[in-house]
Amino acid sequence: MLTKKNMGKNEKLGDCFENSVEFMMGNRGADFVLVHGLVTGTGGDVKEMRFVHAWLELGGVIIDPSKNIGDPLIRIRADYYEVGKIKESETKRYNFEEMRDMVLKYKTYGTWEVKATKEEIEYGKTLT
Repeated sequence: MLTKKNMGKNEKLGDCFENSVEFMMGNRGADFVLVHGLVTGTGGDVKEMRFVHAWLELGGVIIDPSKNIGDPLIRIRADYYEVGKIKESETKRYNFEEMRDMVLKYKTYGTWEVKATKEEIEYGKTLT
């Protein structure tokens, strides 16, 4: 049985991948879509940096539990994509069954299929 304990979180990655999967698993009745994609930071240490990120979508609403799974950031999808300079072509989307299959296949919370440069992936790994 796959659990958080035997799954092995990548210690360098921030919490966006883990928290997004855990939030989705904890809310199975909702039709969340897990999204992995490239975003551009808007401030602080990440300003203008592109990096891999994970979030959830429910219709036209974004739920981003990366900083606090119990109090996720909630935004209108169009605004979130505009601010983060997110391109639909640079995202991968997973329904619950697809997410579960990817977690079991890769034994990690992600990222699984986003096409990113080495720098974008490495920078994403340094975020906490």
